[in-house]
Amino acid sequence: SDPEFDLPETLLNMDDDDNELYDILSTLFTTDDGDNVCTALMGIKDALDTQNKILLKLALATQKKK
Repeated sequence: SDPEFDLPETLLNMDDDDNELYDILSTLFTTDDGDNVCTALMGIKDALDTQNKILLKLALATQKKK
């Protein structure tokens, strides 16, 4: 395997600067509740899915009345 892409070995050899960067980025992309960007985006997706179902039902109901 290519040593450049040996991720576990790379993680084991991280120096203090890399650890500080990891800590900064992990706090930047997570909330106090432990939610992260992905969790927030999934919540938005679920809300949009629900909204689209409601709008589709409204559109079908108004179409039937015509």
